[in-house]
Amino acid sequence: MTAAATLVVAIAMAVASVGLVWAVRHQLLGRIDRQASGSVRQIAGQLVNGVPPNGVALPGPGGATGFVSVQDGSGRVVKSAGPLQENDQIFINGETPPPGAAGTATLDAKGVPFAVQYKTVGTPAGPFTVIVGASLDGVRHSISALEGTLAVGLPFFVALVGMLAWVVTGRALRPVEAMRAEVEAISSGTLHRRVPEPDTGDEVSRLARTMNAMLDRLEGASTRQRQFVSDASHELRSPVATIRAQLEVALANPDDADWPEVARRVLGEEARLETLVSDLLLLASTDEQHELRGAVDLDLGRLAREEADRPRRAPVAVDVAADGDGGGLAVVGRPDQLTRVVANLLDNACRYAAHDVRMSVARVNGDVCLRVDDDGPGIPVDDRARVFERFTRLDPARVHGESGAAGLGLALVRSVVERHHGSVVVDEAPSGGARLEVTLPASD
Repeated sequence: MTAAATLVVAIAMAVASVGLVWAVRHQLLGRIDRQASGSVRQIAGQLVNGVPPNGVALPGPGGATGFVSVQDGSGRVVKSAGPLQENDQIFINGETPPPGAAGTATLDAKGVPFAVQYKTVGTPAGPFTVIVGASLDGVRHSISALEGTLAVGLPFFVALVGMLAWVVTGRALRPVEAMRAEVEAISSGTLHRRVPEPDTGDEVSRLARTMNAMLDRLEGASTRQRQFVSDASHELRSPVATIRAQLEVALANPDDADWPEVARRVLGEEARLETLVSDLLLLASTDEQHELRGAVDLDLGRLAREEADRPRRAPVAVDVAADGDGGGLAVVGRPDQLTRVVANLLDNACRYAAHDVRMSVARVNGDVCLRVDDDGPGIPVDDRARVFERFTRLDPARVHGESGAAGLGLALVRSVVERHHGSVVVDEAPSGGARLEVTLPASD
């Protein structure tokens, strides 16, 4: 940034210096030309009015700063003022100016550069040429002084700009360096640390706030991951310990053990373990995958009927009502994952229901709504958001029988539904139990 700023300033100052020298030279030469042209017109007017060449009044400047000369047709100086003598001749472009000629030229006379204005006029005594020259020494000295000043001052000014740019840029980027150092010191064990936020309201301040928000999300994700691993290890350890204990007891007394009953209990714990592992794997996949791959159009009403017809452990009647068929209840989604959503909702309702479970699918405001109601104890308002958290169990008094649930069913429902751009909420069923309502965008 310093190099770029210095380069831009150097180029701008160089162009400005060239323009300044040209403008000063143009202004000085213009003023000299105007003075000389005025003198030529004045003398030529006297000659045209009949004043003899020897009697014309010659205006200044004279001396070393310029000259005024009146020449006859042969180029002989008739009258002059300045460094020229009366027998000196002045040639314009190598020759005597022809009668009627007028113009501007630059010549060296007596070793001094002059800017010349001339004009030839006809008189009764013949043609005469009026020549007025102004010395360019003053212009040359002024331009040389200006160029010398710029040659010395320009590098100094550019160096000063570079130094100031270095200091200002360093001060502006100092918060960035502080942020970099803090981020470098953050590790998986120090995610609680945050980068300093400068109170400037500029891009750097917004960058710091964005980075701290990112660190908040990372810390939350890390905390949830550690909690998830801890809960998962605990939940996996429980069925494994139960299986081990039952087998050890049976092996300790093999003659008295009821091996078919032991096998049934072990298979039950194995089924619980298999369900838990399957839920954990599906949750992990929904966390990692952000794109909904393998999605197709499917009829949510038909899927709900098929899942309701599957046998379940809880002796509860399941009633399904689908308001419309075919495209009216079609959604875009993964069949395996949406089937798991319906299954988990039914399992949860059957686990808490007293006698029956009612499931309905309907089209509501352009979306497809799936409702699952039970006649159980319901879910208190304070717990309705918490039931979607992983490994969450409510008061055991609300559970109908021995469920053995790990608290992943509704968490998995919310994760899958959100990946399908839908939502899931808990409400109170007309029967007084719990209503879980899933809303998904319709495919048409």
